Amino acid sequence: MKDEYARVETVTTSPTGRVVIVGDIHGCLAQLQELLRVVGFNKEKDLLISVGDMVNKGPDSIGVLTLLRSLGVRSVLGNHEVKLLKLRKALRKEGEIPKKYRDSTLAPLAKDLPLEMETYLSQLPHILRIPSHNLIIVHAGLHPQLPLERQRVKDITTMRNLISHADGSLEVSEETNAGVPWASLWRGPEVVVFGHDARRNVQQLPFAFGLDSRCVYGGKLTALIYPGGSLVSVPGWTAGSPNM
Repeated sequence: MKDEYARVETVTTSPTGRVVIVGDIHGCLAQLQELLRVVGFNKEKDLLISVGDMVNKGPDSIGVLTLLRSLGVRSVLGNHEVKLLKLRKALRKEGEIPKKYRDSTLAPLAKDLPLEMETYLSQLPHILRIPSHNLIIVHAGLHPQLPLERQRVKDITTMRNLISHADGSLEVSEETNAGVPWASLWRGPEVVVFGHDARRNVQQLPFAFGLDSRCVYGGKLTALIYPGGSLVSVPGWTAGSPNM
């Protein structure tokens, strides 16, 4: 199978207010609304960023997408958006969800997703650069030996660890039981902000911040705010209790 390489976009303007970067939302609309209230998000001045995985698992994925778009969010694709787009493509081609995904929580979303939202998601980048704040946004991680344009989509939307080999090469792993966290090997100069790794919760390293704080599993929904690099969290969602 041919490698698919990342689409990279750059935010060319400098926001007059703050950059508010939100971790994995996973359809938790009420929690997103509460987080934006707590941080005092101002649509006219602040720039809202999502690290991806806006959808799936939680109670209102379409509501999350609707709100984020209304606020002018800049987002990267997470592995759940990537999979959702693949299911939509299969649904159009085959007329049904592939058998192995029929029991997936993504299946009903793939059937119900409005066409305009599919189009919106299909146009999102995999990597977002924000030069005004020396930031790179990606869903899961980056391979430190590769330029941004040569990062593989599968790797940067699913990776957790890197495994070092004797020849100096690094192998991407989705697991955490071999190698080391990829972010521990990232040396900058840009600060990378990512999500995906709910197993490790919030991560703070010299040149990387991990923001997946397990919102959809009853943890927290977390935002990173620049300038300053401060973290703000609100309580996460518990199944059966979608309201705050």
